[in-house]
Parts: sequence; C-alpha cells; structure tokens
Amino acid sequence: MSGLQIFGFVTVFGTIAVAVVCFILYAVLHRRRHYRCPNCGKRFKTSAATSFVAARDGVDKRMICPNCGHFGYMEDHRDEELNDQSETDEKESPGRQKDAD
Repeated sequence: MSGLQIFGFVTVFGTIAVAVVCFILYAVLHRRRHYRCPNCGKRFKTSAATSFVAARDGVDKRMICPNCGHFGYMEDHRDEELNDQSETDEKESPGRQKDAD
C-alpha cells in the first residue's frame, strides 16, 4: 500500500468515527427533551433516530402525537421546563398544601 491509500483509509474511518460520536452525543442530549402536541397538549418523547430524521421548521419538528394522532409541527422542550412548570403550578394552587411533619 502506498502512503496515499493509507491516508484515504484513515480519512474515511476518521470521518465515520466522528459521525458516530456526533450521533451518540445527539442521542444523549435528546433524552432530556420532549415534545408538546398543539392539538391535545400532551407531552411525549420520541427516539433520537425519529427526531433526527424528522422534517424541521426552525426549532419545530414534524411529528405524530401518540395520544391524538395529530400530524404536524411540534415544539421541542427541555425536560427542566416541564419540571419548572409543575413546581410553579403547585405553588399557585391554594387547594393543594403539603403536610409539614
């Protein structure tokens, strides 16, 4: 093998390795995200592969809601936003109070 052929193999395998690492990082970050259906308001998660290949319109992705079957663009949210919203709802609802034992 000449030096040029070895350089070609290293380039191809290096590119494949970088692509695999990028997809793994995308999948890890995707675990912390969910979508909200504009039709029924249900929040749901999808696989990283489904999200990766979904059509995009800015930050919205075209998905199918598992609850109502609505097919359209849905907004992507961080899971922390869901937790922050539920904490805010608990503070605002006066009927729900926790016992202090």
